[in-house]
This record gives sequence, structure tokens and C-alpha cells, in this order.
Amino acid sequence: MTNDEIFWKNYSDTLAEAEELTTKRMEAYVADESILDFWINGPNDLVYEINKKMLRLRRQFKQGLTETTKGSPFDSVSDELIDMINYCAFLRAYMVLNNIGNTKIGDPDLPF
Repeated sequence: MTNDEIFWKNYSDTLAEAEELTTKRMEAYVADESILDFWINGPNDLVYEINKKMLRLRRQFKQGLTETTKGSPFDSVSDELIDMINYCAFLRAYMVLNNIGNTKIGDPDLPF
């Protein structure tokens, strides 16, 4: 395989892993509730979660951590990235659902 082929396979595998993780978590966490009930502050909650993942990743990279080490309080870099993919997808789905995907920053109709 060429490097491009390996890259696109890894990309596809990453998206599939993110979707599989979401499916598992939704089965475990979301029984009778709507997924939307998890974000009482709407997109602000999702932006907060994405920011939290970014901060954790930055700290891990600064410390030279790429995978979970014994005694580390952090998820692996891979786990953090998969979570971030899902939170970004949740945010996009929320915005499309609420017809806020085409607003501009500073627009008074933007809910956050």
C-alpha cells in the first residue's frame, strides 16, 4: 500500500471507531432520555467538551505522552481524539437540527 492508501484507510478506520464508540455509549448512557437532554446549554456544552479535549491533548503533547502510561490520569491521545471527533459531530448535528449552521459569528440569532 502507498502512504496515501494507508492514510485514507486509517482515516476511515478512525471514523468507524468513533461511530462504534458512540453507539456503545448511547446504549449504555441514553436509555430513556433524548440525546439532546445531555446538553442543557445547547452548543455551549459541546464547545466546552471540545475545548476540554483540546486542553488535555495539549498537555499530553507537552509532556510527551502519546498513549496511556501506568498511573497517568489521562486517556490515550487516540481516545481523546476519538472523543473530540464525536463531540464535533454532535455539535454539527445539533446546529443542523436547530438550523444554525449557516449563521455568522456575531449574528444576534446565534445561540452562543
